[in-house]
Amino acid sequence: MSTGLVTTVIKTSAADLFAQTVMEGTEFKDVDWKRHAVFCSFGFFYLGGFQYYLYNHLFVKWCHGITLRVGHYGSAPIKTFIDQAIHHPFCYFPCLYLTKGAFEGRPIQSTYNTYKVELWENCKALWTIWVPAQLINFAFVPRHLRIPYAPVAAAEAATVLESRPQAQQQTQAQAQQQLRAGGSATSSGGSVGDDGGRGGSGGGMVVASKGTVRGPASAGLGLKALVASPEVQT
Repeated sequence: MSTGLVTTVIKTSAADLFAQTVMEGTEFKDVDWKRHAVFCSFGFFYLGGFQYYLYNHLFVKWCHGITLRVGHYGSAPIKTFIDQAIHHPFCYFPCLYLTKGAFEGRPIQSTYNTYKVELWENCKALWTIWVPAQLINFAFVPRHLRIPYAPVAAAEAATVLESRPQAQQQTQAQAQQQLRAGGSATSSGGSVGDDGGRGGSGGGMVVASKGTVRGPASAGLGLKALVASPEVQT
């Protein structure tokens, strides 16, 4: 487990620095170290802690009978389905969004709205790499090579996510429409609360000068969501 903790912290650190300095064009002296700390903390506690337990204990327990009957080739699709269709959309992504939202001081409702709007695009980018990568990982990769294998697939995932400007623009438009609709509903009620005002003015998302949405699933967070690969060893 200690290897997984160290590996995930290094990967999350490198992924966010890459996103900020290369993908976003930020000079190293202007790196957002608060955001960087969020991702490193998430890598340590969630990826290196909970996710290690999920893959190396719970998955083995849940699929033990299938593995005994048909081997790893038969259990690999089941593990991949649980991971990609249940774990990531409904556990991993919400935790990632809530972590960043809490660090930024945004209302939970605003964070939830952003997660909901961006979920489908995140899942499509995730599945492009991690469905085949996890099938290979669970079925073929020897235990002692699975940790070195994961960063290779993660690098491909980062490229896929950060090379999808059209999807980011569509996500931005959808988010802005929801925010405008929410703002209109609030205005018709005759009053705007503090949380409602913050949600209506941006819902926790800031449009960057390059025209992309800077929020939980854009740039750094989106990159982290895919690069933070599981440390599967069983």
